[in-house]
Amino acid sequence: MNRNELINKLIDEVGSGKANIIQCNRNYKSGDFLTSSLKLELQNKFPEHNVVVFTPVTKFKRDMIQLLSALKQWSSEKPVIVLIHDLFYYHNPDAIINILYGSDQISGFITTDVNVPYRLRKRDTLVRGRYKTFYLVPSLFNDTDKDQGDIFGHLDSLNLYDHKEYATKIYRYLVIHSGELLSYRDIYEETGKDMTLGVLIKAIDFMVNHNMLYRLSRVDISNMKELTRGFIYYPAYAEELDGTNLSSERKCILKSETYLISRMIYDGLSVKKAISYIYKDDGNKRIRLEFNRGFLVGSYDKNVVIKPYFDNNEEELNRLVKSKMNIPHIVALLGNSEYRMDKNGLTYVGLDKLLTKGLDGYGRI
Repeated sequence: MNRNELINKLIDEVGSGKANIIQCNRNYKSGDFLTSSLKLELQNKFPEHNVVVFTPVTKFKRDMIQLLSALKQWSSEKPVIVLIHDLFYYHNPDAIINILYGSDQISGFITTDVNVPYRLRKRDTLVRGRYKTFYLVPSLFNDTDKDQGDIFGHLDSLNLYDHKEYATKIYRYLVIHSGELLSYRDIYEETGKDMTLGVLIKAIDFMVNHNMLYRLSRVDISNMKELTRGFIYYPAYAEELDGTNLSSERKCILKSETYLISRMIYDGLSVKKAISYIYKDDGNKRIRLEFNRGFLVGSYDKNVVIKPYFDNNEEELNRLVKSKMNIPHIVALLGNSEYRMDKNGLTYVGLDKLLTKGLDGYGRI
C-alpha cells in the first residue's frame, strides 16, 4: 500500500464512527502527511465538512477532551473532521479515542509513533474495537511520493543525497535478499561499489534507524550468545516484496515472517534470529550446520521462540522437538487456528491469530 492508497482508505473511514490511528515510524514526518497530504485530500473530497488540525506546538499540553467536546457539539450543525498529530502528546489518549467513537458527524485521524495497545496497557481493553490502526511506512520503491525528498534530506551529511539511485539499489538488494544472512562486505560486493564501504554502512543504518528495514542479529540459543557474523534484513513494509521477482511461494513466506516481526516489534518486544547447530555425516567426516529455529522474541529476561512453519517439513519439525530446550516454543501455522499445546510441549497457533492477538493469547512473556 503506497501513500495514495492509504489516503483513499482513510477517506473511506470518514463517518465510520471509529477513531483512525495512523501508526508512523519514528523520525518520519507524520505531521507533514497529516497537515498537508491528508488534509488537502479530505478538504477536496468533503467540502461540506470543517477540517480542524491540532498539533503540539507548545510545551503545554492542551485539554484536548474539552476541545473535542466543543467540536462534537459544533458538529451537530456541520460535520467535522479532526486531525490530531501525536496521540500521546496529550493527556488521556484513551479518552480522546472514546470521544471520537460512535459519531457519524465527527471523524478523527490521529498519528502516533508508539504502538497503542503496548502504551495503553490494561487501559487498551476499554477502547479496543473503538479505533482502527493504519500503518504509514516510508517507501523507496514508490518514488512518486511527495515526501520522498524530505526523507532523503537527512542524507546530505552522508554524501548520499546525490546518490539516491544507489541508495535505492541497496534497498532493493536487501529486500530481494530478505531473510538471508548478509554481511556489509557481501552487500558492497553485490551492489556495484558506487560509494565507499563506510558510506554504504551509513546508508543502511539510515534505513534501519528510519524503520524502512528491520535488521536482525542472530543468537545461538544453546548458550544465548549473540553471533557477530552478519545480519538478516526484512522490509518494514511487507508489500515491498511484491516488487521483486521472487517466486510466489518465497514471497508468501517472507511476507508472513515480515508481518510477524513487525507485530512483535510494534508490541515493544525484541526480535532476533534464533539458530542452533546440528551435525551431519558427510562421507568420512562430520560437519556442523546451522539449524534455523525461527525468531527469538524477548522482553527483559523472558524469551520465547516462534518458528514459522509454512513448508510442512516433518524432518525440520521433528528436529525442533528434539532440540527444544527450556525456552517456550511456538509453531506458527498458516491460518487462524487457536493456541494448542502438544505432548512435546510445543505450542501451535495460526499466524493470523498470532498477528491479531500478539502474545497476549499465549500469555505475556
